[in-house]
Amino acid sequence: MHTTETPKQKLYRIIFGTDTTSGRSFDIMLIAAILLSVLVVTLDSVETIHQHYGIYLLVAEWFFTIIFTCEYIARLYCSPTPKPTPLASMVPLTCWRFYPAISH
Repeated sequence: MHTTETPKQKLYRIIFGTDTTSGRSFDIMLIAAILLSVLVVTLDSVETIHQHYGIYLLVAEWFFTIIFTCEYIARLYCSPTPKPTPLASMVPLTCWRFYPAISH
C-alpha cells in the first residue's frame, strides 16, 4: 500500500492514474459529469424546455462549471511538471464555459 504518500501524491495518483480503483472511479465520475454537462446545455438550447426549467438548468451549468474548475485546479496543484502559464490556457475555456450562464 502507499502508506508514505503525501496528500499531493495521493491526489496525483487518483487524478492521473488508472491503475487503482479510486483512479478509475475518478475517471468514470469525470466522464459522467462531462456527459451530464453536455446534456444540460443541449436541453437548455430547446426553447420550451428552457422556458419551463431554465433556472434549474442554469444552476446545473454553474454547478458543472465549479466542478470542472476545481478539477482543473487540482490537476495544476498535483502535477509534477512545470506550469508556465496555467491560467493562460484556462481563460478561453472559462470564458466559453461561462457564456451560456451570462447569455440569458
